[in-house]
Amino acid sequence: MRRLITAGTLTFTAAGGWAQLDLAQVAADLAARAVPVRLTFWQTHNAEETVTLQALVASFEAQFPGVDIDMAYEPFDGAHDKFLVAAQAGEGPDVMRAEIMWVSEFASLGLLREVTYDLTDEDRADFLPNTLATADYDGDLWGLPQVTDCLALLYNRRMFERAGLTPPATWQELVAQRDEWQAAHPGIHEFAFAISDSYFFLPFLWSFGGDMLDPDTHEPLIHSAEAAAALQFILDQQDAGVLPPDFDIANDYNNRMEALKNGRVGSILNGPWATADLLAGPEFSDPANLGIAPVPHSEGGDVRVAPVGGHTLVISAGCDEPEAAYLFIHWLTQPGQQAVFAERNNLLPTRESAYSLPAVQGNRLVAEFGEVLAATARNRPVLPNAGNLFPPLDRGFQEAMRRARPPAEALRQVATDWRGVLAP
Repeated sequence: MRRLITAGTLTFTAAGGWAQLDLAQVAADLAARAVPVRLTFWQTHNAEETVTLQALVASFEAQFPGVDIDMAYEPFDGAHDKFLVAAQAGEGPDVMRAEIMWVSEFASLGLLREVTYDLTDEDRADFLPNTLATADYDGDLWGLPQVTDCLALLYNRRMFERAGLTPPATWQELVAQRDEWQAAHPGIHEFAFAISDSYFFLPFLWSFGGDMLDPDTHEPLIHSAEAAAALQFILDQQDAGVLPPDFDIANDYNNRMEALKNGRVGSILNGPWATADLLAGPEFSDPANLGIAPVPHSEGGDVRVAPVGGHTLVISAGCDEPEAAYLFIHWLTQPGQQAVFAERNNLLPTRESAYSLPAVQGNRLVAEFGEVLAATARNRPVLPNAGNLFPPLDRGFQEAMRRARPPAEALRQVATDWRGVLAP
């Protein structure tokens, strides 16, 4: 439920419901106070992004002297659980930067303030639809999407040009061009697959016709014949030498990144968050050598196979100054602020209009990731417990990759575990 707030800050519609906040009036009311409002803000940006955020927060405070932001860094890995404990005890922050999979869970527990009626129609139309969908729970909106991302095929342009090849559009093309690649690059694989994190399995699952859950009943579909075929395809390509045979779960992510940075592999799947690290590698001392292409799909399969990630700014249900908090998250998600993150940190905006700004268009990596996002992005299930689906999927995926269980058997166990996760 919405809090009771001052009469000057809301418009009452003829239909008998609350409309949007009048943010200009909110700002004026806050500026007139004798003591500025103090908002606590938990943020999970990395070190480079935090520098950008600090500059933006300083700009916000200068523009809106009635609000001070008390910002604290919370390590991403522990932020979810820390917020749950603090918010349920009535000690959570006013504003939180939440991973998109957390939003529906927090909302279902009554820990967030709804922002459905604060968002203007113009703003709503400007946010990319798949980003707003991740902030929706039970038909209402529970935050404003700050940044988005998706997987893409990141590749070494020089290595592909030397082989006379273009990045594969399908997984079958990857298989077909193995010999040409090996002739140009003996002992080096064209593509290295993630063997530890089932998030990177989703493009295979979707492109082979499988899915995580039934969209209507939310019954597990992860054990379908299509899902098993997708996993078997990966194993078969390891056996055939198309994919590396290595199995080092603990160091898998870093191994793939280092291999691409040092010319020991031609391509990997990763997101925009990885670009700064890659550009620090010797193979990408010339940034133009880092290519970005859509995630391959299966021949005849769905091309929307790149899982959407990102972060959303949410307001705690216990926030004593919800109008000030909304003013802050609305400002921070404006196209101009998103363009600053794009220009400095290669983060993808969630607003369509931001992609037309010079700072965004001038960043090749962001512009090309934006094209991949528009053409191939696909949302994961938006459910309160959806984030808890991945640990069982990781276990089953890794068992199959270790050849401890056949794909069909491993995925049947995942489906069983998921029913427990999704049980009311």
